[in-house]
Formats: sequence, structure tokens, C-alpha cells
Amino acid sequence: FNEIDDSVMAEYWFRRGFSTRTMREFEVRYDPEWRSIIWPVRDEKNQRVGYVARSLRGGDGPKYIYPKGFSRTLFPLNHWRGGYVLLVEGSLDAMWLHQNEYHEALAVLGSGLTQSQVHWIKANTRRVVLCFDNDAAGVAGTKQAMVKLASLRIEFILLPNGIKDVQELDHAALQMFLAGVK
Repeated sequence: FNEIDDSVMAEYWFRRGFSTRTMREFEVRYDPEWRSIIWPVRDEKNQRVGYVARSLRGGDGPKYIYPKGFSRTLFPLNHWRGGYVLLVEGSLDAMWLHQNEYHEALAVLGSGLTQSQVHWIKANTRRVVLCFDNDAAGVAGTKQAMVKLASLRIEFILLPNGIKDVQELDHAALQMFLAGVK
């Protein structure tokens, strides 16, 4: 990476409160050709199954880019510690929660669960805590997840008005809003 690439990524990554440690753990890099930060998606056996790119171009094109043919999985399965699943929409939300010691966090990489995601969740846990974004897509995703995961113990976290997603909560606020989760 050159100095310009480093400064573009640093401005985005560190301004959002992410650490160097999290960047390394999740193999986050800057792709100057796409003007995006990019990280691999790995399965529970640590095998790479795709990647996610987060565009830093502003309103020019889609915000998230996935490889052609990518089959949505849960992210980051290779960092999930078991027990229960703390389900969020985006991979950055999941990385933020892992950085803040919530290693049960998994992202659906969107607001709706796929059948393969539902199958994996049901095969690996009996308890799910939903914490989707505080917007129309997040509300719809929460309702959909409650139906698809009805056979499991489901809890949900309601973010306060004005807070879009878990990344807007610092460590202390996360502790407060997720107090009864662990």
C-alpha cells in the first residue's frame, strides 16, 4: 500500500472507532482499484468463501460489493465462539461487536436471512438475539427472522431512537444496551 491508500483507509476505519487489532484479525485491506476496504468471508473451518468490499466512493455505486456468484453466509463464522448467536445485519456491525468482546455476533450480510443461514443457526444454537438496524429494512428483517427462527429462543435488542446500528454505540453504551444478553 502506498501512503495515499493508507490515509484513505485510516480515515474511514479509525474514524469509525475500529482498532488496528480488529483490522488485522479480520484481514481488512484497502483496494485502490475499487476505492474500497475489503475483507475475506470465511466459514467456520476458516476456509475463504468470498469477500466483502465496502466502497469509499460516496454515492457512486453500491455501498457493499460482493463477488459474482457469492452465496450469502453468516459472517464471521471463523470468529464465532458458540453458545448463542447475536445476529446483526452488516459485517462491520459484527466486527464492531467482536472488537467490543461480543464474540457471538454474526452478520446476515443484509437484512433478510437466507435458508442456508437459517439452517446453520438452527444446527448450531438454540438461542438467538436479534439486533438489526433501527430503520425500515431492519424492522422488516427482525420480523422475518422471528418467523424463520420461531423454533428457537428469540430475544431482541431495540436500539434507542436516533441510533441506526450498533456501531453508533461505544463500549459503555453497548454494555448498557446488551446488559442481559451474555
